[in-house]
Amino acid sequence: DALSSLVVLLVEDNAVCNTVMTRLLQSLGIGTVLSCMDAEEAWVKLCAFPGTVHWVLTDLNLSGPMDGLQLAAKIRTEGPSRQPLQAAPLVHDRGSIQAAPLGRVPMITVLSGNSGEDTQYSCTQAGVDSFLCKPVSRERLLETLAGLLPELTVPSAAVC
Repeated sequence: DALSSLVVLLVEDNAVCNTVMTRLLQSLGIGTVLSCMDAEEAWVKLCAFPGTVHWVLTDLNLSGPMDGLQLAAKIRTEGPSRQPLQAAPLVHDRGSIQAAPLGRVPMITVLSGNSGEDTQYSCTQAGVDSFLCKPVSRERLLETLAGLLPELTVPSAAVC
């Protein structure tokens, strides 16, 4: 299953939402979910494992000095290639994930309870690939993942 080799970085500062999203991602069959409570911790993990994260899901309104949009912009401007690229390709070695080539940055999805046009425009300007309005359903998560990583065979919500 292609989803089992995905590495997702979840950045959510609300402990309950973090737990719920982590379990939702795991229920989809995603192999590795790295969970962070703030953007600084997320940045440290991204730098510690360059090229291994395929998808970043970040809350828009994170507490702390860096919010979700600032994290997205930092990934796009200070990532390995210093320019936005497509998602890191999946590279398998007997089922385990390996680092993708340097220069690849993950796809980024922002999660927010505010779905206004201004918010979505700000996300686009920050280099965000997609936007999901909270609460996030299993169906919307699968649709978003299929749109971001079309090379994967993502099951339909009805099949899961």
